[in-house]
Amino acid sequence: MTCEKEAIFDNITKKRYTFGEMEERAVRLSHVLLERGVSKGDRVAAYAKNRLEMLDLFFACGKIGAIMVPFNVRLAKREVDYLIDKTDPMMMIYDPDIANQFNEIRCGLGDRDLLVMGNIPIDDDPSMAQLMMEASTDSVECPKLVFEDPHLIVFTGGTTGLPKGAVLSHRGIYWNSVNTIVSWGLRPDD
Repeated sequence: MTCEKEAIFDNITKKRYTFGEMEERAVRLSHVLLERGVSKGDRVAAYAKNRLEMLDLFFACGKIGAIMVPFNVRLAKREVDYLIDKTDPMMMIYDPDIANQFNEIRCGLGDRDLLVMGNIPIDDDPSMAQLMMEASTDSVECPKLVFEDPHLIVFTGGTTGLPKGAVLSHRGIYWNSVNTIVSWGLRPDD
């Protein structure tokens, strides 16, 4: 893959991003997270529908060793409160398109750092895009990571009625990527 090759098409903004642009976005968000106190092992929750910023967060957390915790926006308030209690995220990033829905769980977040995806701040919550535009594009000094370090905590429906967390390590993410490349028959010209 080359930096100039198209990596993704954002269906919301109708913009195309190259691999190089995606790398720059991840580096910038890594700097934003670090400047806001996020470090290796900290959990960063995301309350959003499918958006480009979810990829930014996935890659940025991977770079700095933080653990991304995506929350299902279809869960009831009590279920989201349960997830917040179980994962204790130091930061929550949310989707402005569901800000009213997010406001229902906001009171359970205490003094956690909040960022809103997109370009427009909401209330006192700064815009992730604005912070990324102001952030450095210099390489991020990555902490020492090992394959067993967690990268994601994803939740599944539980038989007890409450979601169950599954910790996905960097190793699991890596091998899933390899499996996808092999099973889909991906090549450098794809």
